[in-house]
Amino acid sequence: MTYKTRAAFFVSPGKIEVRTVLLEAPDDTPIARSRLIGISHGTESRFFLGDFIAGPSEDGLPDLPSRLAYPLTYGYMNVGETSTGARFFGFAPHQDYFPVRPGYSVPLPETIPDEDAVLIPSVETALSLAHDVSPAFGESVLVFGLGTIGLLCAEILAMNTGCTIVTADPVEFRRALVGLLGCPTLDPTDPGFRDEVRRLVGPAGVDYVVNTSGR
Repeated sequence: MTYKTRAAFFVSPGKIEVRTVLLEAPDDTPIARSRLIGISHGTESRFFLGDFIAGPSEDGLPDLPSRLAYPLTYGYMNVGETSTGARFFGFAPHQDYFPVRPGYSVPLPETIPDEDAVLIPSVETALSLAHDVSPAFGESVLVFGLGTIGLLCAEILAMNTGCTIVTADPVEFRRALVGLLGCPTLDPTDPGFRDEVRRLVGPAGVDYVVNTSGR
């Protein structure tokens, strides 16, 4: 089955175009119309700025290019709806329609809104980081960088009662968001940052650091 869709293409550093393309899908595959698409800030910023290495892609997703080179489509956070009204999360790029492929799409219950469902890959990453740390009772974790992944990771780690979770980010509005979780949040550019961390967790410092700042 061939279907037409508009898709966003990174075409050169600093330039994105919307193009109409023809895509292929098996005849028995439902097609979903995109309702909400998330942006992978870190990876897509690199494509936008031209800060990536051209070559084979390691994503292994059928709707993403097998080779990274301009022009290219990207994205893997897409919530769509089929003609029957069924909603799905799909690992599909920025485009109007995407195929609901078995193994690459997740059916969504009515209880999960689009705004939450689009974060499935981010939650998966944050949960993996939290599992890697797995703090024991009485241990402490510093989450450095409070973008989407950092905020989600802090929220998951904060569910561990008996652990001290400290967060840090130089951006004030991000610190305000994580403050809603009840975690201490600090500005790492503050000259007294290290002393304040030790005051919160003890003179030996934190047991673990999760760096989601991208630096």
